[in-house]
Amino acid sequence: MKSLAIYIYYAAAILVLGLGGTVTTRAQNATDCANLLKFGIYDKFRTFTTESHYKQVKEFFENNTFSSRQQAEQKAGELGLQIDGILGLNLGGSTSSNNFEEWKQKLLRTSYLEARSFGLTDTAIETISGRMTSLVEACLTRSGVHAYVIPAADNQTFTVTVDFVPTTSNPGHTTTRGTISVQPSSVAAQCSPASFLNQPIEVGIQGRSLSCRRLPSDTVTVVVNMDDGSPTFTYDAFVIPPIDVRFGANPGTINRGGATLLSWDVRNALNVSLADFGPVLTTGSRSVSPTETTEYKLNVVGLDGKTASVPAAVTVIQPQPHLTGARVAFHTTDDNKDHDTNVVINVICDSGTVASVSSNFGGEFKDHRHYGPFGMTVLAPQPVNRVNGVCRAELTEQPNGHDEWHFNWWVELTFSSGVTIRSATRAGNVDHDRPHATVNF
Repeated sequence: MKSLAIYIYYAAAILVLGLGGTVTTRAQNATDCANLLKFGIYDKFRTFTTESHYKQVKEFFENNTFSSRQQAEQKAGELGLQIDGILGLNLGGSTSSNNFEEWKQKLLRTSYLEARSFGLTDTAIETISGRMTSLVEACLTRSGVHAYVIPAADNQTFTVTVDFVPTTSNPGHTTTRGTISVQPSSVAAQCSPASFLNQPIEVGIQGRSLSCRRLPSDTVTVVVNMDDGSPTFTYDAFVIPPIDVRFGANPGTINRGGATLLSWDVRNALNVSLADFGPVLTTGSRSVSPTETTEYKLNVVGLDGKTASVPAAVTVIQPQPHLTGARVAFHTTDDNKDHDTNVVINVICDSGTVASVSSNFGGEFKDHRHYGPFGMTVLAPQPVNRVNGVCRAELTEQPNGHDEWHFNWWVELTFSSGVTIRSATRAGNVDHDRPHATVNF
């Protein structure tokens, strides 16, 4: 038996997708209609998912004896089907052009989720399914016995309908006789009117219908045995499709102050929400600018009511604290600095000079006095982790004539994080012949 799920989509897709305009029906021969009608399910209330539509499309390839891509394209053209989205799939190295039979067998074994990973789009599936629905509707007007199931949205209640379309060559033959049976018996016991089951009945163009109920786990077989036709089909158990979630951030790593785009695509869900933001559509995106590494969560409720939370992490690179200020202080010991002696101080790191000052600092530095701290000009944003053992402060005395100066001194660096780093306190003894002094960090 073939899965009835396929047929359901034939009829539903045209109602939901609204193909628009008048569609010229091309499935005019009995073979085409037999292939399209054999599943006997009319999904009038759109109860099935795109995954089951995909099964319908695969059945198109299974039920037609194509031996080449050209034959498949020719039949699709006759029926008005756009199957390029299927024929163009590369299934693990097999294509419909280089080895059609191998490709076809792989297609029939490929699940919906696997096909999506190979590049299959939902739009391609829904478009083909919608066109098949229009063809099925046309086939239902052909002469003969037609039998089909219409499932309800709860996948438990369903209707079995059998109708008969007489031939134009025999207009007086307006009815057919036979029986309808439903299995398993537990489901048949819940069908009404019960008199339509397993009893000879007459069916005309208005048809006969049974209202039945099953457990979602029940597989139902319907056998129609009429004088003018004996279709048999299976209404498969309803298997709740698993939640299919694609959720991520691009880029996944940003600098602090930057932005990233959260994107998601969810299938087989009742509702979707983005934690801390609220309900969202099943497909969407949102720009976020976290200030620290953050894990976002997409909360999904599946068709079975169960919940799932799917994470997407965004790593935020925090900027290194950088140099924002520098100061220098002096303590003159037993030999003062003259009032007209200029002093140049440079803080030098591996990247070059990062802070500097050139000044006489207000004049004379008398013996045994403390002076400063005095501000320095920051020239480069040296990172805090590139100071200790890397940077040094160099002092150069520029006297007006001769001036020997004895002192202790230190340099202090301040960073954007609030961290302050002070050099060692060193003694300096400079004059016009030995004008330099150095302290290290």
